[in-house]
Amino acid sequence: MKLTFWAPIAICGAMVACFESGALIEGGYIGDKQLEYYCALVMELVTIVLIPLALRLFRLKWVDKAIRKNPSKQLPVWRSIRLCLLAVPMMVNVFMYYQFVHPSFGYMAIIGLLTMAFVYPSAARCQAEENME
Repeated sequence: MKLTFWAPIAICGAMVACFESGALIEGGYIGDKQLEYYCALVMELVTIVLIPLALRLFRLKWVDKAIRKNPSKQLPVWRSIRLCLLAVPMMVNVFMYYQFVHPSFGYMAIIGLLTMAFVYPSAARCQAEENME
C-alpha cells in the first residue's frame, strides 16, 4: 500500500528533475493559449471534484457497503482507488505545468501532494479502517 502512495510522488520528483535538468524540454505548448485554457479548465474541475471525493470516499454508502461485505478483499482495492484519485491528477498537473509553464498547474499539483498527506497509509490508519463500525 505504501508503494501506491510513494510511487506517484517519486514519479513527480523524477519529472521535475528531468525537466529542470534539461533532459526533457519544457514549454512544448507554451504558445497555444486555447489548449492551455481548456487543459486548465479540465484539470481545475478534476482537482476540485476528486480531492473531496477521495477524502470522503469511505463515507459513501455504496463504498461502505462493499467494504463491509468482504473487507479483506475490498479494503485494499478502495484504499488504492482513494490514493489514485489524488495521485493521477497530481502527476498530470506536474506534466502540464512543464508543458505550458503556467503556475496554476503547479499550484494544483502542490495541493494534490498536500492532500495525499491526509490519506497516508500508516499502520494506525489501516487498523482504524479495518475496525470501522
